[in-house]
Parts: sequence; C-alpha cells; structure tokens
Amino acid sequence: MGMRRGAVKTPGGKLVAVTVQTDQSGLPVACRLDGDFFIDGDGAPLLLDDLERTLLACAREASVGRTGAQDGDGSALPAPAAREHADAQERAARPKAHDDGVRADAVADAIDIADWCDRLLQACAQHDGVRMVGTDAEAMARALSRAMGIGDESAAFAVGLNGTVNDAVTKTGMLAGSQLADVPPNDMVADAVAETGPLAGAASYGLCGHRPAPHAGWSSDWLDRWRRLAPVVIHDVPRSPVEQMAIDEQWAREVAAGERPASLRFWEWSSPAVVVGRFQSIPDEVHVDEAERLGFTVVRRCTGGGTMVVQPGGAITYSLYAPQWFVDGLDAAEAYRLCDSWLIDALRGLGVDARFQGLNDIAVADDTCRDTVGGQDPAQWGKAGGAAQRRFPAPPDSDGPGAVLHHTTLAYELDGALMAGLLNTSPEKLSDKAVRSASKRVAPLGMQPPLQGMGRDSLIRALSRSLGQFLPANS
Repeated sequence: MGMRRGAVKTPGGKLVAVTVQTDQSGLPVACRLDGDFFIDGDGAPLLLDDLERTLLACAREASVGRTGAQDGDGSALPAPAAREHADAQERAARPKAHDDGVRADAVADAIDIADWCDRLLQACAQHDGVRMVGTDAEAMARALSRAMGIGDESAAFAVGLNGTVNDAVTKTGMLAGSQLADVPPNDMVADAVAETGPLAGAASYGLCGHRPAPHAGWSSDWLDRWRRLAPVVIHDVPRSPVEQMAIDEQWAREVAAGERPASLRFWEWSSPAVVVGRFQSIPDEVHVDEAERLGFTVVRRCTGGGTMVVQPGGAITYSLYAPQWFVDGLDAAEAYRLCDSWLIDALRGLGVDARFQGLNDIAVADDTCRDTVGGQDPAQWGKAGGAAQRRFPAPPDSDGPGAVLHHTTLAYELDGALMAGLLNTSPEKLSDKAVRSASKRVAPLGMQPPLQGMGRDSLIRALSRSLGQFLPANS
C-alpha cells in the first residue's frame, strides 16, 4: 500500500489537496480530498463523496492507461479504463514531439487534466445549492496530477503522517463559468480607505494623523442590515476547546430554528487548543504528538478554513450567529466583509491600519506610519486574524429563518516557535505569500503601536463598545 499527496494553492484563495492510496501493484484504490477551503450549503459530505469518487475514477483510468490493460487483481478493465488504455496506446504510437517542440505526452497529460476538470465540474453540478469556496475544479485536477506524478505537475511525492509537503508551486485561477464560487483577488477584496482631515491628538493614532471615516467602504445597505440585526453582545465565560466547538454549532442551530436571537459572542478559552478546519486532514496539518505533549487539545470546528493555534490570553475570538437574511444576496467575499465590517471600523477607530485581505483574512500594516494621503501602501501587510463561515438551514419542522455562523480569531500575542512546532505548514500553503513560514506572516494586534499597553481585556471591551452603534438606544 502506498500514499501519495498533491496540493495546489489558489492565489488569494485556499489550498486543496488530494491523497491517492494505492495497492501493492500501484493501482489507486482510494482518493481523499482535504484542504482549508469552504463549502457553502448543507450537502458538503455528499459533494465531497462525489468529488472523491470522481477523482478516484480519473486516477484509476490514468494509472491503468500508463501501466497496462488489467486492473490490479488481473481482472478485465471496466469500460472507461479500457478506453483510457486504448487512448494511451494511441498516444504511444504518436511522434514524441510536435513541430513546435512540445512533447506529445505533455499534451496528452494536459488533455487528461482538462477532462478531469470537466468531470469534477459535472460532479459539482449535481449538488444544487452547494458550492465550494476558495478553490475550483482546476486546482483539484492539478492536485490529483501532482499526486499521480503526471506532466508538468510531476512534483508529486510520497507522504506519511506529518510528511512535509515539498510540492512545486502551481498557481491556478478560477474557471470561467464554473459551478464554484468566485473569489476576488486581494485588491478587489480590500475595502477602500476614505480619509478624513487631521485629528486632534493624532499622535495617538498609527495612521500618521489620519484615520478612515466610520463605515468607509461599506455597501449602501450594510449599515441597515447591522441595525436591523442588533445582535445581543455576550462576553462568555472560559470554556474548554471541546465545549467551544459544541456551543458554537448549537447556538447557530438555535438561531436557525428561531429559538435564539441574533448574538455576537466573545470567547474565553480555559485551555490551549489547536483548532482544525472542517475539511482539513489532522495528520497533515498538525504534529499531534507534540500538541499532546504540550497540553494542547486538537479539535475540529464545524466550519472550513485553516488551522489555528490558540492559547488563553493570546487570542481574541468571537462568533456572530445571525439569521440567514443577514447575508442574503451577497456572494462569499461580500458576506465575509459584511460580518467583519464592524471589526475593521473598530480597529481603525483605535488607530490600527486594518483592511480585508484575500477571502477571509484581516490584515494590519506592519509599518503603520505610512503616507496615507499619498496613498502609499505600507511596507508589508501582516495577517492579524482569519474568519470562517457556515450556513445552517432551518429545521424541517420549524419556521425558523436559517442562520449564518461567522467566527473570527485575532492573534493578540504570538509564540512563533511554538506555532512552528505544532503546525505542519507546507511550502505550497505559503506559495502566494512573501514569507517562508506561517508564523512570519502573522501580525499580532498586541504589537500594534496604538494598542501597546492597552491590554487584551481592555481591547475586547473597546471592541464590544463599538457594537453599541447597532443596538437600540434603550439596550
């Protein structure tokens, strides 16, 4: 038995990986899809099953077509594999290079990948109302080709548990007309910075005497949505990692059923945790033995996205539990920006140069003293936090509104060495970042000059107060 894994990171989007398990003869017998992508809709398990079956069929046909006309047990090939074998024989009889110098087998491999894309898109089309966010069929097909060692994706590799992913960098775009959700590039996701005049006491702000006006860059109806939502704001008691995961999904389902009002909950952690995304592979993302040795509980949350390391006092986490109407009519990127728009405003009001980055990240300027009037960007944007979402339908026997769960974790303090020891971050994951390690791309809020000396608890209180603008006057 063998295991081979290929991964592809979509620039500005998410990583998707395909692990191919083979029998002793090298024939693929199973495919597993994982990554830090998201899936909107209530049929994620069924969609993943269909995609994995499609990937396995593609892998088996490609493998048999290159090795012979019999399956691993010597039985006759199924019709698709037989056709693939015939195609392979035909390709073998062709000249090894075209007039333009392109290898014939490379062209055939490209045709394979295009065919895989079509088949993956067809699998997605069978699941109405369910869509992948942050990745696409092309990325999945190329991840499979890496795992199979095919063509220009031949930087495939055999991996075991916690094996380092040393795949080459392949950047894919979104497929035109695909059934998968579009993810705008960073410069489209980042909201505009509208500047006001100099502030009294501007030296206390990190924006060189300027800060954005409230609600800068907001769509016209976002403020109305927030005021209609008027969430109950709760600073929760400390809870264990396992309890945090359970209560997050429970409260979201209660809002979906109409049994709980819209709420925004600030978490407190009673113990350290490594929190893995819904669709990630724990052995490929976390050094589990090291986590256990250091007393970190490894848990899986109910939303997609990537892995985060949390220590009590070192992070600020909040969840928004809102009725489905709150994000109606918005695409994935807009829904993320709406749910975190208050946070960007609050941080800017405290003097932190904050913005949206990519699909679901909150970024802050490492060099906060920049020429904002001249429009120059800071030397580097660092990731201060990330968000994840999931939609929950109303229960069949209720008249509830359905719900969206949106939670965000912000780094307040960071132990880079600890993070590096706990996480198995692949080079492909960082392929569209200007850094070589996950810890180096994180910019903790506690290091921001306007917040130094403020303290985490005071920052949470300030963020909580900023939500008062959306609440009724008598609340």
